[in-house]
Amino acid sequence: MADYTISANDVFIDANATYKPIITRGIAGEAIIAGNAVAYDTANNNFVLAVNLTPGRSKVSGIALNDGLAGQPIDFMQKGFLLVGSASGGAVGDIAVLSATAGTLAPCSDLVSTNLVSIVGVFSATDTIEINLNNSQFAKA
Repeated sequence: MADYTISANDVFIDANATYKPIITRGIAGEAIIAGNAVAYDTANNNFVLAVNLTPGRSKVSGIALNDGLAGQPIDFMQKGFLLVGSASGGAVGDIAVLSATAGTLAPCSDLVSTNLVSIVGVFSATDTIEINLNNSQFAKA
């Protein structure tokens, strides 16, 4: 299967969620668009695109809620229900993990032995992911 397709125009906080989301603000260390998975860059004290191939970038901090260039503020969801659009390719019950493509999410079945596992959430509807981060950092066997 391929990475989920999340358009920045389709990224919204679900106003009908069953609990209040956890939203955090940080400074972008590179260009980030809404829907990208971000990780904290300890060397530069900012947020960058997360990717499951690099230990320093494989721990997901959240999913960006807005676009930002390097040096600009970004908000990101750490927990909650995130609308991502029905064209994302997700199905109810799909487990969304950090992809080997920077900033993107993929089905857990796409993981290969070089990937560090970070579970981002579960699709609760074809257009909604319940974000609940689990950054195991174990390499897929």
